[in-house]
Amino acid sequence: MATIGGSIFRFLPKNDSPTPVHPLSSSTPTVSLLFGGTQTLQLDAGSAHAGEFFVMTGSASGVHPGVPLDGTVLPLQFDAYSMMLLEFAPTSPLAPGYGHLDGQGRATANFHVAPFQYSLMLSGVVLHHAFITFDANFGPSFVSNAEQLSFSI
Repeated sequence: MATIGGSIFRFLPKNDSPTPVHPLSSSTPTVSLLFGGTQTLQLDAGSAHAGEFFVMTGSASGVHPGVPLDGTVLPLQFDAYSMMLLEFAPTSPLAPGYGHLDGQGRATANFHVAPFQYSLMLSGVVLHHAFITFDANFGPSFVSNAEQLSFSI
């Protein structure tokens, strides 16, 4: 793997252009407010971060310019939604909000919406989520890309 312009790339044999590796990926970009649904988020910080503590957070305000963190940038705008996810992590719709990566540096989180759980007026609202890992000294060691979630009717 290599870093080019702030993005992580994995080089494959017989391939002239690098393939982007997204440490955070999702099963779907949209969840229905009427019928409910779940966006499954796959976290993959790589085996170099195996066992590290991770925290999921999000933003309802977008991704730019982001939050500077110890030489890197968390690609989220810190807002009230970010605070809610951090403060109420055990009961938020994004679970788990924190935990430890497995032996390969991976974890899974889910954003679950039950049918009619939220007002249909949220249709069109876009949220972004990302994760941060922390090393044994609790210093930030890895920041993911942001992944989008839109609400539809």
